[in-house]
Order: sequence, then C-alpha cells, then structure tokens
Amino acid sequence: MEMWPELCEVSSLCKQQMLDKGDQPTLSTLGYIQVGYCDAVDKLSMYRQNPDFHMMLFTTHGAGILHTPEESFELEAGSLIIVPAEQVNGFDLNCDHWSIAWVMLDPKLKWPSLKKSRVELQTTTYAGVLRHTIESLLLNTQYSQFDDQVLEKMLVDQLQHIVEQSLQKKTQVSAVQMRLQHFTYLLSQQLHKNWNVEQMAALIFCSPAHLYRLTNQWLGKSPMQHLQALRIERAKQSLELQNWSINDVALQVGFKDLANFSRRFKVLVGQSPSAYRASKRN
Repeated sequence: MEMWPELCEVSSLCKQQMLDKGDQPTLSTLGYIQVGYCDAVDKLSMYRQNPDFHMMLFTTHGAGILHTPEESFELEAGSLIIVPAEQVNGFDLNCDHWSIAWVMLDPKLKWPSLKKSRVELQTTTYAGVLRHTIESLLLNTQYSQFDDQVLEKMLVDQLQHIVEQSLQKKTQVSAVQMRLQHFTYLLSQQLHKNWNVEQMAALIFCSPAHLYRLTNQWLGKSPMQHLQALRIERAKQSLELQNWSINDVALQVGFKDLANFSRRFKVLVGQSPSAYRASKRN
C-alpha cells in the first residue's frame, strides 16, 4: 500500500488543549511527551509516517476512524487504541462531533505490556476520567491561582495509574463487542429513565432495527430484555447492600409500579424481592 503524506488538518471549530513535556517537567521525567484532548467538529485529520512516540487515544464521545497501511479501526465512545512508535497511521473524524483524549509516551522508556509491533483496540472505562485529569493538569499549569503542588502530584499519580492499568489490559475485543459494552455501560448509568428502543439506539448512533439485530445476535435478547436484566441485577445489589424499601429500590431502577417490579423480579430471580433480601441477610 502506498504511504500517505504527513497531514494535519484541524477545523477552527475544533476545541483542543495540550500539555507538552516542556510545559510540565514532572510528566517529562516520567516519559510523557504530550497529553491533551480535542472536541472535534467539522474537520480533524492527522496522518503520520514515522511517529517517534507511542500513542494512547481514548474516545469519550462520538466516533472516529484510525487507519494503518494494513487495516482500519472504528473508534467509538469507550474505546482506547494504542499505536506503537514508528507505526504509520492516520485518523479522521467519523461523525458530527468526536471527543478524544490522548497520551504520547517516550519510546526510549520501557512501558510494561506495550506491544511495540501491533496496534491494539480495546474498551476502557477510563476515557472520561483521563479527559478530566488532563483538564485539571492544564488548569494547574496555566493559571497561577491554581498552582498547587499537592494537587499536581495527585493528578500526575492519577494519570500514571490510568496509563499503567490501560497498558496491562490484555483482552482485545471486536468493534461490535466494544459497541455493546459501551451501550450497556451507558444504560447502567441511567436505569431510572423511562427508556424506549429509539432512545437506546441513539446512545450508540444506530437505528432501532440495527440495535435489535446487535443485541439479539450478541446478547441473545432484545434491547428491552437487556434493559430489564440490567435493572433486576442492580435491584439485587441494592436489596443486598441498602436498607431502602422495596418500593424505593423499584423506583431507583426504573419500575414505577411495585407489583410489576415484584413480578418481573420473581420471574428472573426465582424469589420475590423481599424473600431475596431475607435470604442474603440470613
């Protein structure tokens, strides 16, 4: 495949901030070349022939696409792609709005579990936390009123933890699995909401029909059945750990009718909510 030229096209509508190693001596000492984030709108294209850093690219919202000469990777919210140094690559915005955060690592240092010959795509729960960590580091570095050495150490330690945990993760997943994992995560954060299939499909930018196909093929259930299973699982946790009334537990997980909650709980668990709580506390 013919190599593409170096390219950097960033629309003026994009909002991006970055912290280079010269701006933050502590990060430089630890082997970080750059950290940053971007809210991409309209146009974002970045192609590199011979990058002299390892790149960890986290997607927090929307979708992008990363190309290598051999293959392409769809980058959706909740994903992390790790691109080793010297790997020809390029990435583009692939929707109306793509939010990303990144970490660039010095290849001269040894990074545990980083495979230097292969691009790796995986799911992550750290994307949003990394974004907020970088934003806080930027504030602490750029504005004197936030110059707090104790806070800076905490933020750098948090960044270190995210990177180390992300590099240690072994399991790669398919794009479909990653999409469904992110879908499940988003639903689990809002179980109280009165969901319909159209709203659920919008979470991962697909049609209701496509969401039905995905969940039936990969989860063996419809979107609403998957939502119900998540609600009952959360209800089980609350019944075990909290002293809330059965009615409050039902409301917390999106059941406005107590009788309906009790009936569905018994079908899936084999016990009524009160019997389940009693069995776990005896």
